[in-house]
Amino acid sequence: MQSFTLEKDLPQPVSVVYEHLALPKNYIGLQPLLTSLSPVTEWMRGGGKAVHSYETVETFRWLGLPIFNNRIKVDLVESEKNKTLEAFVKSIPNLSLHSTYHFESNGSGTHLSQHVEINVHRWVEKPVMKEALRVQKILLTNLKARLEKFDVK
Repeated sequence: MQSFTLEKDLPQPVSVVYEHLALPKNYIGLQPLLTSLSPVTEWMRGGGKAVHSYETVETFRWLGLPIFNNRIKVDLVESEKNKTLEAFVKSIPNLSLHSTYHFESNGSGTHLSQHVEINVHRWVEKPVMKEALRVQKILLTNLKARLEKFDVK
């Protein structure tokens, strides 16, 4: 298993950032590989935790041309409202990813940290980790840019 942690200060209160990331449809345009999202099934898990289960497609490109559409299964779990949000991802080739977002108030904004753990075959571990780190950095940058446009009163 490999892991990394990223952090970003965001211009909106914790409740706004949490609610935005708790909606699966909002990841389109944030995560640069995601190109489609299946209908979301929502259910409650023990302890009242909301779970959003869905499939999405990551489109990998080479020289700007789509070369591979990778269907992934996601469970997005609202673990602790306005504190922790988790994503459990399954993909080929026998890849599992667990991403945990931690939300902390930093005055009028939010300090967001994301810890990502990836299990994958050793023969693809290095390129998968490199791509995952790249994609998650872009996601957080896109999230900040999107939230800067929000007008919250």
